[in-house]
Amino acid sequence: MALYAAGHYLLVLPANLYWHPPAGWRFLWLLFTPPRLWPALLVAEWAIYLPDSLQMFTGHGGWMTALTLARMIGLMSGPWWLRHSRQPLLLDDASSMQRLLLAIAASALGNAVFNTWRPFDGEVPESSLELFLQIALGDINGTLMLAPLGLLLLRNRSEAAQTQRWKRDIPLVLLPALLLYASTLDLLGASVYFFATSLCALPVLYFALRTGWRGVAIALPLANIAVASASILTGNTAAAVQVQLFLSIIGMSGLLLGASVDELTARNDALVAGNVRLDRLSDELRSAARRNLSISEDLRRRLALELHDELGQNLTALQTRIKLAERKAGDPEAFAPLREILDHMRRRVSGLMNSLRPAGLDAFGLARSLQQGSIRDLMETSGMAYRLHIEDGDGLLERLDDDTQTAIYRIVQEAATNAVRHADACNLLVRLRARSIGSSIRIGLSIEDDGRGIDPASLRLRNGGMGLQGIRDRVLLLGGRLRIRSGARGMRLVVAFRTPAS
Repeated sequence: MALYAAGHYLLVLPANLYWHPPAGWRFLWLLFTPPRLWPALLVAEWAIYLPDSLQMFTGHGGWMTALTLARMIGLMSGPWWLRHSRQPLLLDDASSMQRLLLAIAASALGNAVFNTWRPFDGEVPESSLELFLQIALGDINGTLMLAPLGLLLLRNRSEAAQTQRWKRDIPLVLLPALLLYASTLDLLGASVYFFATSLCALPVLYFALRTGWRGVAIALPLANIAVASASILTGNTAAAVQVQLFLSIIGMSGLLLGASVDELTARNDALVAGNVRLDRLSDELRSAARRNLSISEDLRRRLALELHDELGQNLTALQTRIKLAERKAGDPEAFAPLREILDHMRRRVSGLMNSLRPAGLDAFGLARSLQQGSIRDLMETSGMAYRLHIEDGDGLLERLDDDTQTAIYRIVQEAATNAVRHADACNLLVRLRARSIGSSIRIGLSIEDDGRGIDPASLRLRNGGMGLQGIRDRVLLLGGRLRIRSGARGMRLVVAFRTPAS
């Protein structure tokens, strides 16, 4: 009680028409003190003004007692609401700051209701409404000066980065703005008072954008002191309500803006952290898919090798024995059905081996396999014209790893198969370009036919068959982008990605 009373008395000394700092002192104590001790604080405050209080109660005991009780209830309404709110008062979002400002306004209005209609000895405004506004706005300004600053020091400490910004912004922005404000009034006089006062609003808003509501808690008290001091020195006390309203608007707007900036910054940080996690998970999934694809291609390679070594040799041995049997029997026509079955088996095995592993990809590389491999055979067999343009003057395609070369080949193979089976096309054009960019290789692949294409709605719904889905999967594994355009003139697939040079 003694500490509260002493602080309250000291803050009464600089109080004037523009702000009443004891209101902020009272608000902070009520906010952080258990409610059971609130009557003791109010008794301590009442004791400071005991002589004046006794004089007011003389002859007005009944209704003064009622007004005093109403004032006490009004003063406690804001902090009581904040303490019993289910949401914590974090102030790092606009919702919490709105609740704080509403609580400040409630306490100020509760105090103004009492003080407006109590008897005064000195000079007071003729209008009760003007007096009410002066008392209410003075309490609001006094609370805006101390409550955010107290919350900053007691509960919402600033970060090191914010402190470093204040060390730069206070001498470089805040103090020069206040000096410019004072110089303008000194040179031009009271005629530009309201115009010059806007200079004090700019650093408050600047601090709100730079360091959120904590920056406003630092800049607002200094700006308020400068405005109130200039008003008294220039003799503009007749415009007290306008000045108070200006200070209240700047304070509340700055705090709301700062809290909104803090909220957006927190959301942005959360989004950035989420994107980092998603990128990491995406890289892990892509690496896992690459390993699975590599394992799959290795298995295909081993199966193709087994078919070539085991089944191919057995078929060759069977063909040799049939020829020997033909010579011994002297009737070649008797073995014609066996030869047909054997030739059919050899073709099927050859096709199966080529589907498992592109013929010549390991031996001759990607460019030659696309130019002379099974894709061209498929096109010629189906009666389609196949054109291939490769831009690779530096031999970058051969520097790609096996998985990337296989993926490019499979994409072209899937697109060619789709064109033969579904597009009813006459021409297939494949363009492949490799360029060196720093330590990576940029690959651009374009495949287009002149067939009937597919339904654009299927593309939007990610439909289109297993072949098109296989192309999407392989492009995803490469970390690239796939664009598909389909219309009456055919279908075009464009693939672009970067890969490290091996």
